[in-house]
This record gives sequence, C-alpha cells and structure tokens, in this order.
Amino acid sequence: MAPPSAAAPLRHAPAAAALIASALLAQEVLLARLLSVTTWYSLGYLALSLGLLGMSVGALAVHLWPRGFSPERMGASLAVALTLGSLLTCAASVWLVRVPVVLDLTRLPSTLVSLLQLSVIIALPFAAGGAALAALLTRAQRPGLVYGADLAGSALGALLAAPAISLLGAPRALAATAVLPALALLTLADSRGARLKAGLMGLLVLAPVLSQEALALRHVKGHPPEDGAAAAEGWNSISHVRVSRFHRVPPIYWGPLQDAPQTLTPQAFLLIDGEAGTASCAFQDLRSDLDYLRYDLTSAAHWLRPPGQVLVIGVGGGRDIATALLYRHPSVTGVEVNPLILDMLRGPLAEHAPLARQPGVSLYAEDGRSWLARSPQRFQVIVASLVDTWASTGMGAMTLTENSLYTREAWRLFLDKLQPDGIVSFSRWYDPERPLEVARLVALASAALRDRGIADPSRHLLLVARGELANILVSPSPLRPEDVAVVRERALSGGLRLLLVPGEPPASPWLAAVAEAADDSKLEALSAEAGVDLTATTDDRPFFFLQVPLSAWLSPAKIQELLSSGGGGMLRGNVVAVGAMAIAFGLAALLAVAWILPPLWRKKGTLAPLGPVGKLIIPAWFAALGLGFMLFEIATAQRLHLLLGDPTWALALTLAPLTLAAGLGSTLSERLDPTSGRTLLLLPGLAAGVIALWSVVPSSVISAVLARSFVERALVCVLVAGLPGIVLGFLFPLGLRRVLAVAPEAAAWCWGVNGVLSVVGSGAAVFLSVSWGIGATLACAAGVYGLLALVAPSMARLTART
Repeated sequence: MAPPSAAAPLRHAPAAAALIASALLAQEVLLARLLSVTTWYSLGYLALSLGLLGMSVGALAVHLWPRGFSPERMGASLAVALTLGSLLTCAASVWLVRVPVVLDLTRLPSTLVSLLQLSVIIALPFAAGGAALAALLTRAQRPGLVYGADLAGSALGALLAAPAISLLGAPRALAATAVLPALALLTLADSRGARLKAGLMGLLVLAPVLSQEALALRHVKGHPPEDGAAAAEGWNSISHVRVSRFHRVPPIYWGPLQDAPQTLTPQAFLLIDGEAGTASCAFQDLRSDLDYLRYDLTSAAHWLRPPGQVLVIGVGGGRDIATALLYRHPSVTGVEVNPLILDMLRGPLAEHAPLARQPGVSLYAEDGRSWLARSPQRFQVIVASLVDTWASTGMGAMTLTENSLYTREAWRLFLDKLQPDGIVSFSRWYDPERPLEVARLVALASAALRDRGIADPSRHLLLVARGELANILVSPSPLRPEDVAVVRERALSGGLRLLLVPGEPPASPWLAAVAEAADDSKLEALSAEAGVDLTATTDDRPFFFLQVPLSAWLSPAKIQELLSSGGGGMLRGNVVAVGAMAIAFGLAALLAVAWILPPLWRKKGTLAPLGPVGKLIIPAWFAALGLGFMLFEIATAQRLHLLLGDPTWALALTLAPLTLAAGLGSTLSERLDPTSGRTLLLLPGLAAGVIALWSVVPSSVISAVLARSFVERALVCVLVAGLPGIVLGFLFPLGLRRVLAVAPEAAAWCWGVNGVLSVVGSGAAVFLSVSWGIGATLACAAGVYGLLALVAPSMARLTART
C-alpha cells in the first residue's frame, strides 16, 4: 500500500489518534467478555494485562527506533503499523473462536504453550496500535490536540463496547474494531490512490464482521458447542445465551425427591456462556403440566410458607417462578440480572412456556440485590436456587456477577426484607464427604443472623439435602415446631437428609461447628483446620466460590491432598482457576520483561546523565507509577462490578472516566513547575490520601449506593474512577518532564519500566483482592503512592543537582 506523505499524517493526526485509541480500549473490554465464554471467567482481566503489554511494546518501539518514525519515514511506518493492527485484530478474532485454550494442570506443557499462544495473539494487535498511536503523539505538530483526541477516543471506545456486544456479539464486535485502524489510515491518506487502498483494506477486514459463520463459536471452554440448531441465541454485556428447541425429555430436577415423577415432558435448555444451564418447562395448564416441580428440593420454602408474596432472585428459565405459582402464591416477583434471559422468556420461549403472562407475575431485568434494596415490599419467601454460572463454583471464582448475592451484607438485606416469619431459601451443590459450598453458605447465614443480634442462629435455620443438592432455609424468627414437622414428613416420603434442624442433634457435626461459630476468629480456626476458606464473604472480599486459599499453593502436597479428599468439582475448579490465572499472568509478565527490558538494556547508556543514584531512582519512580496505577484500576473495577452487577459495564466505567480524568490531570500538569520539589512531594501524597479513603469506604456506603438506580450507580462509578484519576494523571508527565530536561534519551526507560510494572500490577491486583480483599489492594496502591511521596525529595534534589 502506498504510504501517505510525511506531512499528511501530522495534519490529520487528531482524528486518526481518536480512531486508534477507540479501537484499543474497546478491544480490552470486548476481549474480557469473549474470554469469559471461550475460556473461563478467571482469565477475564488478562485482557487488560496483555493490552498494556502490547501498547507498551509498541510505544517503546517508537522511542527506540526514532529513524523508523522520522518525518521522512513517518507515512510508511504508520501505514505498516495500522495495516498490521487491522489484520492482526481480525486474525485474533478468528483464532479466539476456533482454537480452544488448554487449561489442564496435569498437562502442564500443553497448558503453557496454549496460554503463551493466547498471550501473543492478543498482545500483537495492541503492539501495532500502540506504535501508531505513540508515533502520532510524539511527532504531531499539535500534540495537545492529538492527546485530547486520543483520550476522547479511548473513553468512547470503552463505552461503546457493551452496546456493540449486544448488537453484533463479542466475536464480531471484536473483529469490527479492525475497521477503525483502517479508517485511521484512510484519514491520513493524502492521495486518491492511497484512500482507495485504505478503503479496500477496510472492506477486507469488514468481511468477517458481515459473516455470521466466519466468527461463530467453534469451542466453548475447551469443548465444541452443543449440537443441533438453536431456537434462539444472543449476546449482551453479561453473557452469551443459547436456547435449545423444546424436546420431550425426563423432567430436569436439581434435587429430585425419591418419589419424583419421571414422565417425559417438553423442556428447553438455556446454555449461558457455554457452561451454565437452566431449564424452561413447557405447559398449557400450569398446575397439571408442571406439578412435578413440587418434587424438587428447591421448592422446600413453599412447603412452609404458602401463600404470600414471593421474590425469585435469578429467574433463569422460570422454574422457580412456576414453582411459586404451583403453591398459589398471589404475587410472584422475579428479578434477573441478565435482560437477555428475560427477552428469551418473553420472546422465543413464550409460545410454549408463557410464564411472563401469568397473573400475579412481575419480572424485572436488574441486579437482584439492588432491586431489593429499593423495594418497599416485605416478602414471605425469597428464593435463589443455584444462582451461579456453574463454572463459577470453581473456574470463575474470581470475577462473577452473582458474587454480590453471596456476601454478609447481602444476607442482612435479605433478612431485613422478609416478613417477621418469612424464609430465605438458597440452594447449593452438596458433597457429603466435603460440603464446601454448603458450609460457607451456613457460615454466611449464621453471620448475618448474628449481625441482627441473634445469639443462637441454629434456631433460625434448617439445612436439608437430597443427592447432590442442599437447601438452606433461614428466617429472622425462630423456626416453629410445625415447620420442622412438615420438613420431616417430606423427608420421609422424599428421601431427604436433615443436616441441621433446630433443637435436634446435627446429622453433620462439621456443618454444626460452622453454624455455631460465635465469631469470625472461630471460623478462621475451622478454615485452617479444614484447609479451605469457610469464612463469611463480605462486599470487600466477595469471592464466595473461591475456597482454596492461595497459601495452599505454597505446598504442592496440600493441593494434591485437597484434590483427592472429596469436594472434587469445587476443589479441582478452584485449583485450575488459580493455577491457570497464575500461569497466564506470569507469562504476560515474562513477555513484558523479554520484550521490553533487553532493548532497554542495550540503551542503558542513556541513563548516564542521571548519575549513579539517578539510575536507580528514576526507573524505580516510573515503575512504581505503573504498579500503583494498575492496583488502583483493577481494584476499582472489581468494586464497581459489585455496585453495577455487570462486569462489562464495570470495566467500561472504570476505563473510560479514569482515562479521561488522567488525561485531564496530565494536561493540567503543564501548568505546574516540574522543578518544584514541593510539587513532586504533594501530588503523590494527595494520590495516596484519595486512594486510602476509597479503600476504607464502609459497607454501609456501598449498600446505600446499591439502593439507587443503575443510572445513579453508574454516575457514582464515574466519579469514583474519575476524581482520583485526575490526581494520578499529574504524576507521570511531571516526572517525565524532569527527566527530559537532563537526559532526553532516557525517556524510553521511563515508558518501558512503567509498562512492565503495569503488566505485573494487573496480575498482582487480582491475587491481592482474592487473598485479602479489594480494600487491601487499594491500600497497597495508596502505599505505593505514599512511598513515592517519601522518595520525591530525593528525586527533586537529584534532578535539580544534575
């Protein structure tokens, strides 16, 4: 392709920069969603690490190869970078939907190779785009205007990612971003021939977007998708949903009683992100056609409290809604966080399963906890049956939409929203040998009851199991003898196992010990004894489904013991999730070191003007900026995920305002004196203080925000991510200006070490939050900036002396 002339790119640089930056930020958000389908949720944040890695390598190439981006060669170099960016993005989109990722710790070499391939495939398009963007920023005639366009494009790309997923699906939306670098090249073209060739390239990369077949999922989480034509299929910012056609099959039970009917009945299956499942039951007359739902353990709460107002959290295919109607509750409210599932219920499923049209049924597409916090109603029964993405029980333990339901603060809300004798019913998977999920659920319910001042939680809860399912029933008032009698009668006819019953010796002493733990310290002691985490999860550490502590990885023998001691599905999933995530982030960090540090080392002479001490302080300063920024960014995205209930929007509303705010701070930094030691001292201290305040926000504030509408919560998220971002945006350019004043060629070191520690920081943030909580990660970020404040006087004296 004939390159544009040297002058043209500079003249149209702002528009080109906006297009490139929009593509790069959108790709980070889109990759996080797509990886959650093709691999597992634990790798979602890997997209941020690899994006940072690629952009850092691309920007560094511009600094280390100035001749390649000189005015004479600028046009040709930009043409190459933008062409590669478009083609590599298309290639990555196709690769991600066609090539399965191996995540098997028993086949470690294959897993390493597979994750290495994934890392390189994702990072390369960012490297090409990062090089083009860096060239425009450093060689533009009006860099301030280009920088502003870069930031505006970045924010727009992050915000448009979620609507693009709903419109096109994640694979096609990712491929569509390849058109933006082509448009940037078209913008920069200065001749008719160059514009024609740029337009043709745009059409070439647009072809996969227009083809449903080219980017159809060929694998989901390591296996081919379900066979057969789908009745409906769709994407949104929360999930990919595939609905099968209705077939006459035996009833799908979660916990079938021993006398459960097995008559064939028409059912469809909704598959969420390729792994989670929920059934939709066809009927003409609900009471006769769906009576078999009474024989599922998930209906236990209705045995005790008919009739009354019912709230179903997690509507899914509508089984819990139908069950509540069978027991003649006059009002049944269903709240489903995923609007796509409700669209399926009201659309393609409605012909055979018209639940949404039943009298007394109200359905809302919203985060269940937020809706309940705003509702003035008090319910007789609150039901949540297996509200998870199934993969969450192990592999997706780090980043899940439903985490906000499994926290101490959420359970306090559930109990507050019940009638005095109402019941909360949660169902979870159960392994008699090692009932990990159930034990943690018991700990959660007991902690919430103790928070209400109840000294003996055992009188308020009942735990019953059947097969691989357990159901916990919790009430703010002591359960009545007649409640126990009803459950005991059903246990005799249905073959149930009573695990915890008020006033009776426990059938499971281990679960009883969890229920009777008087405080958190006793739960911690039980956790240490069991080798798994049984503590009650909180909003600050909401990772309910991650029960293998990271400390277990210090002992391979301990990991092997956990895998062989029962609870295999949960434990194995936990081990694979953490192991794969550690390998993936480790590979990203190694690639950052391998791609960035060797070329920098060859330029180590550029640090000579800084003197012996400066050679250490200056790289350390910019490395700390990268580390602190990413600790803040990832922890903020995790906390906003809790507030919004939507992982894609949480990421977008972290990246967009943070990018814009940091850009504003960077622009305002031009008005400050870079030689002022006081400036270098105050700004890191201010950043540390702001982040420290964010780290200790009380749970009551989080709960108050959750009680607001989505738009109001989104505005809070913008402020939370944006205001600290302004302060953070000052620090890098101020430090860079000081370095440029005395050692201009050392700027590459500033960018390089900042990039390496940004990649390391993104992985470290995930592990810190999982181990010690989101607040601890933010506190570490504040600590990094606090250390910079302590080092600032030395840096000021050093550069001033130099």
